[in-house]
Amino acid sequence: MTSKDTQVALKKLREEVSSNKVSIKILSEIPMFMNVDGPLETKAKEQKKLGEKEMEIELMIEEERKNKVVREYEELHPPVEESCPICLEDIRIHSTASVCYYYSCCGNWTCKDCSIPQIEAGKLRSCPLCREPIMESLRVYNRSLEKCVERGQAWAQFQLGYKHQAGEVGGRVDMKKAIALNNLSAEQSHPPALSFLSGLYQKGVPGVIKKNPSKSTSLMKKAADAGDFSAQANYAAICFQGQNGKKVDCSQAAHYATLASYYNKKCHVANAILGFLFLNGNGGLGQSANLATHYLETAVKVNPNSFSGFASYNLGHALMQQCEGLYGLYIFGYSSLPRAAYWTRKARAAGDQHAKKIINNFESFEQGKCAGCQKKESVAGRKFQCCGRCKIYWFCSKECQVVIWNAGHKVDCIKGE
Repeated sequence: MTSKDTQVALKKLREEVSSNKVSIKILSEIPMFMNVDGPLETKAKEQKKLGEKEMEIELMIEEERKNKVVREYEELHPPVEESCPICLEDIRIHSTASVCYYYSCCGNWTCKDCSIPQIEAGKLRSCPLCREPIMESLRVYNRSLEKCVERGQAWAQFQLGYKHQAGEVGGRVDMKKAIALNNLSAEQSHPPALSFLSGLYQKGVPGVIKKNPSKSTSLMKKAADAGDFSAQANYAAICFQGQNGKKVDCSQAAHYATLASYYNKKCHVANAILGFLFLNGNGGLGQSANLATHYLETAVKVNPNSFSGFASYNLGHALMQQCEGLYGLYIFGYSSLPRAAYWTRKARAAGDQHAKKIINNFESFEQGKCAGCQKKESVAGRKFQCCGRCKIYWFCSKECQVVIWNAGHKVDCIKGE
């Protein structure tokens, strides 16, 4: 969608939002009780429509923001593009280590889509570029890699260096050789080599490399600026958490997380960082429960334990904020409380201590009263039973449970852990 198309769509959506707000204003005198019969149901429906349209508007504006960040970045760091010799598609060869498949026989490459499916199906017997037989012997493959290294090819320097580190050359680990080869590759700004060396300098290698957090950060930034989205996500995490001696820098975290999320929409690290920054309005990003929810949901779909439960915990928080901002309080049939609790429990299971404290306190509070008649367990003189699916609400009787289920909990309920 062009910028002009976006502006037209935004104008239409804003007109629809104004119409929804007028409808809600007419119904604004209706008190928000737990019951959603009659006009209150109408008001809640209008608020839901409003929320959906506002989310759509915010996502369109966010897409414009991301496009601007990427345009400015690519002006400073023009992407390295080459055409795949088979399909002729333009490939950003530095975007990730797995975007290309290299052939050591001739030193050339294809995009992964032109090679990997054939290899996985066992159909690729010869190089599609030079027609040499595919080398199955590790020794023969290593020799062909060495020839590519002699020609100064960065990808071969990195791969042979990795093999020296893994003990796949001569049957022994040779870290000095691995580092020397990766240094040669890094001199050509090969992102995998830069990231590899960054990891070594972060921890150090006894007798070979001294620990140097500052150099580790510098190398990761260089890999990020070369266009590798994994390095962009890693550098965003360094800025976000204040690692390797670098102070917390939310603006830089937002910048590199935006790049990583743009180039790889499923990057859970980048999306988790953006979700937190939008949730709290940090790093130059305006506070938005909608965008926080969007990014955090994307992160946990890929990895529910992203940042050791950090993303799940913040998603629970974002869902609560989103619901409160839209409806004022929790209305059965329109409540995100069961979903928020679900993700907070996920965070607790992943070891997040904040989530553990919050969900434990919440469960203790809810257990003490009936969600239907609000009767307290201490007054009733008997133990209440919780909803068997979401394990959020407690009931003094089957009657109260049925009333709340029909009032809308059947829409909100989500199976708990």
